[in-house]
Amino acid sequence: MMTSSIHLIASRLEKTLGCLLKRARSISSLDDRPFHHGPAFVVHPDPTITIASSDCGPSPAELHAQYLHNDLFKECGRMPCLSWDCPASLKDEVREWLLIIEDLDAPWCRPIVHGLYAGIPAVKLSLEPEDFVVIDDEKCTLDGGFHFGRNSERKVYTAPKPMLNHGLHRYSFQVVALSQQLDVTLLQSRATRKEYGKAIQGLVLGWGVWIASCERRWE
Repeated sequence: MMTSSIHLIASRLEKTLGCLLKRARSISSLDDRPFHHGPAFVVHPDPTITIASSDCGPSPAELHAQYLHNDLFKECGRMPCLSWDCPASLKDEVREWLLIIEDLDAPWCRPIVHGLYAGIPAVKLSLEPEDFVVIDDEKCTLDGGFHFGRNSERKVYTAPKPMLNHGLHRYSFQVVALSQQLDVTLLQSRATRKEYGKAIQGLVLGWGVWIASCERRWE
């Protein structure tokens, strides 16, 4: 009973804050600050890789309840299945892939990173939820054969949870093709968005983005 009451009060406060911050969304838009707009992408300003999701559909997609964080039950939502193509011109050049997931409509001055994964083998062109099971937390190793970096909550993955009544949030799933394998020390260090942004400078061959949206409303 006490837990339900606390959850109700917290939701009401979140709703009020979401309504207030929604008015400032046009000012604080992060459209010009996703990972793929960083210095490492100057030579490749446009996407050349197509990303799809077998369970959520083509971009732009809608994320349903099973993909969202559930506060009441403290459950992380399901990770969407992703797959992408490797352009013929890059097949002999790609050494590995990087994936970063960001909230483009977060009400803060910087993007919220929901997931950051590097060292994805060049031959791996799809990801399933099972790939993100932790095998070695100390070395940041996942079951899919790659590594996880530090997201905004210092977790392996944080499911979407837009602020109540803040409007529709777009989540950007960005896949980046790299010409060299990243240093193992970096991969095992739980590196940040900024650190990976620096590490891939001069290594980007191309990139693609899959957008999925959701909204939490309370009338």
